[in-house]
Amino acid sequence: MEKIQIKGRLGTNPNLQMTQHGEQILTFPIALNSQYKNKRGITITKPNWHQVIICRKDKFEMILEFLKKGKLVEIHGTLSFSVLKNKYGKEKKNPIIFIKDEDDNIGFPQRSSFLPMYYNN
Repeated sequence: MEKIQIKGRLGTNPNLQMTQHGEQILTFPIALNSQYKNKRGITITKPNWHQVIICRKDKFEMILEFLKKGKLVEIHGTLSFSVLKNKYGKEKKNPIIFIKDEDDNIGFPQRSSFLPMYYNN
């Protein structure tokens, strides 16, 4: 697993879930846009979706208050992948970004500031 820094928009409001082991997590998808020109020279924008999993349950209330669908955020977290097989048996890697350590955080790039909950408290 490696550290990653990305900017994107939330696809949904954060969702509070329970893991198989009884731990609470917050999850939401984040869209990163990639652009390319097709054969006709037309610029095509395509979203690439990443799942974000927040494991810092002591911060859930503040995260739920600040993060809403469509909000542009900057994520600093740990990159991992889940591998799923489609109905044809082909494997697909799905990126997951974990926010679980003290050095992982979320910010608003247009303000160049991170949420106050991730500063040293």
